Amino acid sequence: MNRFTYSYLSAFIILLIILTPLTHSQAPTHYLIEESRHELYTNNTEKTPFTAWGHLDIELPNTQDILQYIRINISNDYTAKTNIVSSQAFRDTAASPNTGDRSLMYFDTTDGYSLHYNITDHTLIPKITLKLAYRNAEGGRDIHSGPPNTIFFNITITSDKTVTGQNLYFKIRENTYLPDSMILGAATATSQTTLQTIDTDADTYADTIHWRGDLAANTPVYITFPGTTQANINYNRNDQFLELNEQDSLKAEYATSSTFTGITVTSRFSRGPVRQGVRMLFKDSVWLHGTITNKAQGLTYALTDWALYNVTNLTQDIASGTVPAPQELLPGQTYETPWYITNSTEHYYVSEFNWHVKWEPSEYLGIATTILDLPTLYQADGIAQKYISTIQNGPTRILNIEDSARHLGHPSIYFNATTITSTVPAGYTIQNITVWYSNITSGGSEYNITSNITINLTSNILIITIDDISKILNKQLGLNEDILLRYQASGPLTVAAYTFISDTTFILNTTSGTPLTLSASSSANLPGSEPELPPGGGPAPGGSTLSIPFASIEKSSAKIIAKKPKDTAEITAVFKILDTSDKGIGSIHAEIMLPSDSSLDAEPVNLSIYDSLKKRWRTYTSDHLIIKKDPQTTDNTIRYSIRLKSSDWDNEEQYLDLKNNDLYSITYTVQLPYGNNNITTRLIGFNYYTHENIFKDIETYIRITYDKTNILPLEITESEFQPHQVIVGKPPRWLKTIDVYNPNIVSVQHRFITSLFPEVTSSHIRTQGTEINHLLENNKQGIIDALWKDAYAPNEKKSYLIDITTPPILITDEKYSIEKYNGTELIFITDVTLKNPSSIDYENITLIYPVSEDRTQNVTQNNIELKYEQGDAGTIKISIPEMKNKTTTIITLSYTKIPPILITNTDKPFYSPSEKVNLTIIFIPRENMSFSFIQIEAMTSSKDRQTIHADIEKLQNLEERTPRIIHREFTIPQIKSGEYTISTTATLNPLGEIEDTTTFRVESSTTELKKVGFSIILLAAIAILASLSLRIYKRKEFKDELRNLRKEIENI
Repeated sequence: MNRFTYSYLSAFIILLIILTPLTHSQAPTHYLIEESRHELYTNNTEKTPFTAWGHLDIELPNTQDILQYIRINISNDYTAKTNIVSSQAFRDTAASPNTGDRSLMYFDTTDGYSLHYNITDHTLIPKITLKLAYRNAEGGRDIHSGPPNTIFFNITITSDKTVTGQNLYFKIRENTYLPDSMILGAATATSQTTLQTIDTDADTYADTIHWRGDLAANTPVYITFPGTTQANINYNRNDQFLELNEQDSLKAEYATSSTFTGITVTSRFSRGPVRQGVRMLFKDSVWLHGTITNKAQGLTYALTDWALYNVTNLTQDIASGTVPAPQELLPGQTYETPWYITNSTEHYYVSEFNWHVKWEPSEYLGIATTILDLPTLYQADGIAQKYISTIQNGPTRILNIEDSARHLGHPSIYFNATTITSTVPAGYTIQNITVWYSNITSGGSEYNITSNITINLTSNILIITIDDISKILNKQLGLNEDILLRYQASGPLTVAAYTFISDTTFILNTTSGTPLTLSASSSANLPGSEPELPPGGGPAPGGSTLSIPFASIEKSSAKIIAKKPKDTAEITAVFKILDTSDKGIGSIHAEIMLPSDSSLDAEPVNLSIYDSLKKRWRTYTSDHLIIKKDPQTTDNTIRYSIRLKSSDWDNEEQYLDLKNNDLYSITYTVQLPYGNNNITTRLIGFNYYTHENIFKDIETYIRITYDKTNILPLEITESEFQPHQVIVGKPPRWLKTIDVYNPNIVSVQHRFITSLFPEVTSSHIRTQGTEINHLLENNKQGIIDALWKDAYAPNEKKSYLIDITTPPILITDEKYSIEKYNGTELIFITDVTLKNPSSIDYENITLIYPVSEDRTQNVTQNNIELKYEQGDAGTIKISIPEMKNKTTTIITLSYTKIPPILITNTDKPFYSPSEKVNLTIIFIPRENMSFSFIQIEAMTSSKDRQTIHADIEKLQNLEERTPRIIHREFTIPQIKSGEYTISTTATLNPLGEIEDTTTFRVESSTTELKKVGFSIILLAAIAILASLSLRIYKRKEFKDELRNLRKEIENI
């Protein structure tokens, strides 16, 4: 016969079930870490005070398990050393959703519950001191825009305590311009264990110095090395500075394998996912044993002892014992207590196990860190210009020469000394020498400083030396200011046309001593006195000698004045016409060439013409001018043409001719971009003598700075945290994006404080695939904040992805009952208790449950039906609308299972005493099963129920319609004749049993029966099973087919 029995698992606890492969490691690890940090500016002044703190991190051996109810006790060394008020650290859950993720434990501190504790006794920690000296190989501490700069660095590292294994890292800023901001050379040290020059970003350029060694107390070690950098190679020249510093660019770090305070972990306790309960057999009295299964994926449990209780008296166990060595329960393993016979028909029992998660050995770490900012190197830059104009061309030539050097470097740079060397052609003499300081660009004037300088004139070479500008002006030479050298050169009139060439070199020294060399060279084409030959040769009529007509355009003067707003400048350029005859230069007009991202203000543009014969000026405003912008921009230049109108009522061009000594002056205003700007004013005309267009350029320079008071705030756009998935048993993942744009034309730094959740399991912040270092802190509102800082280049955009996980919803209980058996299927009712242990409200939750969709009848929550759909591999996905924080809820599932087939047969119906019984048990799953226990008992059929044989077999990984056959053999004892019963029960997962029985007789004198070989019977049975089990599966008529199957097997 077949019958179903089922038992109640009164304390059937399921903390968590996750169906994933096991990991190799079997234990979580905790890290008790104490840290200190001291940040200094480059000049060794304190940037942030010395701070020290500790934290306790939990790392799991895989990405699937959830550690629960974690309690870690620490030693009493925290007294008077920290702000801890209780020796126990705690956390409800911990996980490592990504490999290496760690969850921070909470401490009870004087500031409340916190993820960190403060170390108040700073004398316990080594204080590492850093000093940085640096110099340019050419002098000073600045860089220049010329050839490569070589900077020598000297680092001094000292500790107030003797330490071994000290590390120092010097890492220069990675550059988005071209290569790294500096290329480092080989280092030397007065003492070291390791000294390396490293290329960390695989661009073939060394960017990091790593020193490792020991430090005796208060004994310095010196580390020196060079670095080279060049404008427009390692950094953008137009920025005029080089930032070497990144986060923790110069870092001294001492690490020890113990805590500074001496705090250690004294005990650890935590739970993991288990299935725990009792298994009962119903005979004349209830037989039972306790079971516990490790449902974790990579956690090992330590079992010590167990006890069984009747639920009517939970204060006194009915059986107990210790777990034999090794007392370990590996993932997937089940421990079962010995069977206990209750001698009672009651069936309400529970089991209790004393167990905990096993941990890896304690890990301790103390880290003392000192950070020193690397300097920002400011660039000395400028422009030298030379203009030559003719005063007299006979009988002696006299020329005006003006040399200028303009400061166009960083506003932080000042020049305090200069040497000027100017040469003219041999045969020319230099006279009327004056030197001027000019701040006209800033709205000032020119100041004659000739009396305070040293002049050394040797033949055609002039050397000017200014030792200390500040002693002359009570200030240094600043941005957009000039040093001017003016003199006259006189020489003989040549017969032939002559090209006059002059060269000048300025050497300007910054206040720190870095030299900047600027050079200018210019030439002037001068007419000669050679006579003009008549056609065919010979003298001209009358024998006169006429000069060949000569015409040119010369610079007369130029100035640029900064206006408000600060990106506006007014430019005035004055040209002079030189003509040795009377035709002059025709079709005069101007062109203005501006840098890209700039513009010309049409109002006002003023043109003034000086008539040297009438000795008067005539001025034309914008209304009398034709101003056109060239639609074609070349060489990053914007071009405008300026022409004079023929009349006030039309736009026709007036052809303007200018004669000898006439002047052409144009004044206009431009809007300029940040940085160094070169504005070119060009005068173009037609030379009537050579029948070609000629031109002259006047170049004016100005640096537009950025007013820090006008720095715009970063444009920051943040999304809300969006749950990626909320799956029961897994830490929910939350994603948030932050987009940042720097609208400024200068670099900007920003410190972020982003609020997360009241509880966080893990956190990652990434930008462009790079992990951002950040700190988690509790704020006063009980929310965890993420803190980090970053820098943004001009007009740079960055996007951040914040990826965090929070504590998961857990399955804390599952209660099963079999509602009924309809002849074909068992109908199960299961109550799954879910708990949200976090302080966060969850929505759109998914519960993955191991039952197929076609077996599921309905799913409810508080009698309200829930939606579900087919999941993976025989599971369903149940949608739960929401769960409030710190709440529990019950999900009720109704589903069916088809019971397996269980057949028990003996090799014959009659036996004699002491004869062997060959027993065959056939078990056919009708759907996939993970396991089943087959329990076998042979007993007398009389009322006393004496057992003559008992056994148990565990079957695993049972596949649908694949028979499992068990063979057992036992000897009949010397007992009285009569009928005996063999009872076979198979446990169903998760609850219930199916039972089959068969009988045989024992006779004192047995009748000889024909025996068939047991192996033949077995093979025949398997053949029938292969056929009949398929029929049963297809027809679903369980009782009839089972009866037919039994008859055919018995007939064998």
